[in-house]
Amino acid sequence: MKKLMLDCDDTLYDLSWPFRKCMEEFLPNVDVDMDLFYTDYRKFGDLIFDDLQQGKITIDESGVYRIEKACEKYGIIFSHSKCQSFSLVINIIKASY
Repeated sequence: MKKLMLDCDDTLYDLSWPFRKCMEEFLPNVDVDMDLFYTDYRKFGDLIFDDLQQGKITIDESGVYRIEKACEKYGIIFSHSKCQSFSLVINIIKASY
């Protein structure tokens, strides 16, 4: 028998934890409400979810897009290469979590 478990409300797996760890590493001195910043980061991901599902963009490109757009919204200067590194590291953290 196979079982499928969904965690719709982040009670079993805190999706914000890997994000917060990356923020501590890449943007430790940023002065934003982290809960709002994370919410916007997720919303930017939602905006491109269909493109990801349709194969128009890769998972790596979606990760870069999310952090780039969130930083832009809050006026945080964060280079494209830093966004790529952020996306890579967050995926490593998620995989080890």
